[in-house]
Amino acid sequence: MVVVVMVVVVLVQLVVIVVVVVVLLLVVVMVKVIVVVVVVVAVVVVVAVVVVVAVYCSSSSSSRRRRRRNNSSSSSSNISSSSGSNSIGS
Repeated sequence: MVVVVMVVVVLVQLVVIVVVVVVLLLVVVMVKVIVVVVVVVAVVVVVAVVVVVAVYCSSSSSSRRRRRRNNSSSSSSNISSSSGSNSIGS
């Protein structure tokens, strides 16, 4: 009877050890999966931020170019009109 109880106790301990090892392995795998997911999300966020900044910079630079073109064309038209008035006045 004592031998049976000892065998049952050893078997229960082995089962508990196996369950603990399996749970630890699952936790390690889940942590790896979570780390991979976090890294992928971080990379996607960084790429999205870079794309948004690039689009914003390109749009702002193109609008600056348009403003410069508008300013230069308006200043050249002002110069031509002022030179025309000078020639007429003289």
